[in-house]
Amino acid sequence: FPVTIEEGDYNLDVVDTKICLNVDDIISDFSDKRSKKKEGVIIKDGSGLWADGTSSHQIKVKVIMEIDLKVIGYKMGRAGTRTQGVIGSVLLSSSDGLLEVSVGSLKDKQRVDFMKSIDDWIAKGQIFTIKVNGVQKNKTGGKHSAFLPRLKEVRIDKTEADSYEQILKQEEEFTDMLKLIKMKGE
Repeated sequence: FPVTIEEGDYNLDVVDTKICLNVDDIISDFSDKRSKKKEGVIIKDGSGLWADGTSSHQIKVKVIMEIDLKVIGYKMGRAGTRTQGVIGSVLLSSSDGLLEVSVGSLKDKQRVDFMKSIDDWIAKGQIFTIKVNGVQKNKTGGKHSAFLPRLKEVRIDKTEADSYEQILKQEEEFTDMLKLIKMKGE
C-alpha cells in the first residue's frame, strides 16, 4: 500500500534492522545490542504483514531474570510529587557489594508500608527479589547495576543475597538457551 505522509504529520524514526539468516546471526545481533545497553532484539518473519499490537510473525528476545538482593538503603520521594513523605526507591546490593541498584517501581501502598520496616530491613539485610532485564557492567571500576529493575517480592524465607558472579551466570545462561534453539533446529 503506497502511503503519502505530509511533512510534519508524523514523527518517524528508522529502526535499526539486521537481516539474520540463522540462529548464529540472531545470537550475534542480540549480544551486540546487549553490549550497547539495549534491551534485546525482535525477530521478525519477513513475510509477515505489519499489524498494530502483537503479531504471530515476530518474537521479542530479551533477558528477563529474577535476582535476590539485600536492602542497604533508601531514598525518600521528591518534594512536590506523589511520593513526597514516603519511600521513593529502595537501594539494593548483591552479597559481595559489586552490584547495586535503586528500585523505584513500588506501589503507593508499598511506599507507605515499607516506611514501618525499612530501618530494620537495612540493619538485617532483608532480601528482596527483583525482576531485571540483565546486568549493566560498569567498565570504569565502579559498582555494576541492573537494567530495568522491578520489585517482585520481599523474601521472608531467604537471608543471603545473590553474588555478582551468580547473577552474571544467570544472565549467561540466557544466551546459552538461545544456542540450544540452534541445536534443536539443526
